[in-house]
Amino acid sequence: SGTGGPGGRGGAGGGASRGHEEVCVQVLAANSWRNVRQVQKSLRLSVGNASTRCYITSPYFHPPPSLLRAMTTAARRGVDVRVLTSGERCDVPLARIASRYIYATLIQSGVRIFEYQPATLHSKTVAVDSVYAFLGSFNFDRWSYHRNLEVGVAVLDPNVTKDMERRFLDNLRDSEEITADDVEDVPMLDRVKSGVAYLLATC
Repeated sequence: SGTGGPGGRGGAGGGASRGHEEVCVQVLAANSWRNVRQVQKSLRLSVGNASTRCYITSPYFHPPPSLLRAMTTAARRGVDVRVLTSGERCDVPLARIASRYIYATLIQSGVRIFEYQPATLHSKTVAVDSVYAFLGSFNFDRWSYHRNLEVGVAVLDPNVTKDMERRFLDNLRDSEEITADDVEDVPMLDRVKSGVAYLLATC
């Protein structure tokens, strides 16, 4: 069992060879029924301790308080925190409406939010400081955090993470950034709808 990386003890992993280099790879699980929270701990620590950049891709985006706090705290420290989430082609429209309820809080903290436009978004990735990369089934939402069985792979490697960051930035070219003006100009009825959707998504 591996002990290295932001996930701490419990994840299966170790060093994978790439030529003469060692790459730290750790398989992490989330299983609330057995109180296994390796994914949650790894993401919370990596996002919360980011120093330069943190790029998050999550189709369904209404993170629980601990992850939301890690993101906003990092952004206030000057970390470049960006989120890529579903746009109009979201396969669960209620999830997109719920996400918009917290956009204002995130944007006011300095987090930049982008909605992917060309197709349904499925990727779930995190890239931090060109060193830590995560890829798996985990969404930044209450279901993944508290209920679902999830699995992911955490990698400590600059080459892997920089490649993931490049792909993330490429996807932003096909995305629409949500600005402070966008969230301020939302009609009251839409605000109520997003609030109700958020309560349903996080209960």
